[in-house]
Amino acid sequence: MQVDSALQRVILTIQEHNCLTGNKAAVLGIYISPDGQQIATASVDKTVIPATISKWPIFPI
Repeated sequence: MQVDSALQRVILTIQEHNCLTGNKAAVLGIYISPDGQQIATASVDKTVIPATISKWPIFPI
């Protein structure tokens, strides 16, 4: 039960911090440059949207 309540707290208080906008269809892939400063998304409608990551923190996976 303790794990359930902790998980419920996390789910109820989660906030979106970094949201990419611009794709009109579902995103199929994301590319992040080796230096972590550029990102591009590719979507179902065959568009690629580039973006510069200037203030976003990058966390290693």
